[in-house]
Amino acid sequence: MKKLTKISIVAALMFMVVTAGAKTGELDFSLEVKGYEGKTVSFVVNNVQKSVGLSLIDKDNRVLYAENIEIDGEYKRTYNFDRLPEGRYFLEVESATKVKRYPIVVDAYSARLYYNENNEMYKPIVSVRNKMVYVNLLSLDKSPLHVEVYDVNSNLLYEETLKGGYELGKMYDFSNVGNGTYTLVMTHKNKTFVEKVKPAKS
Repeated sequence: MKKLTKISIVAALMFMVVTAGAKTGELDFSLEVKGYEGKTVSFVVNNVQKSVGLSLIDKDNRVLYAENIEIDGEYKRTYNFDRLPEGRYFLEVESATKVKRYPIVVDAYSARLYYNENNEMYKPIVSVRNKMVYVNLLSLDKSPLHVEVYDVNSNLLYEETLKGGYELGKMYDFSNVGNGTYTLVMTHKNKTFVEKVKPAKS
């Protein structure tokens, strides 16, 4: 097992991504409610590019339902919340670069999706150049990013928390570890993102 001290950590000289959207050329998707009928909510997701994920999440952050949309443009959907207990839920919409979470309130007779009150965040962007792995994040509220590095046997090699600003970035030097695939587990605002990386062979 490689020791975590063999992974060199170098502060990024510049924040590589001004915004995730600027890097990918992605239009910002949006959600709009089209109608209510009791506990049934009809909505549309606009500006879908290739795919987005939809997840229904409860107040304890458990995923109750998830689906992936493979479409370009506009996506219409209707959800019925009759079988859910009264309470507060969230509809999470996730694209390649961003996550938006919209509150849903279910009471005895109705369900309401508050699409103007979304809590959005950018996803970490990971890139590989030879033996260097770059992690960058635009943190809209300066929330920290926790990074863990695992080897192919799921051994934890290194972990740290990036914090202190809107623009978080680090370079990880893998030149002193063995060849192979490594896993980065990144947590931001209770949301976990997993990326597999394979630095160039020595």
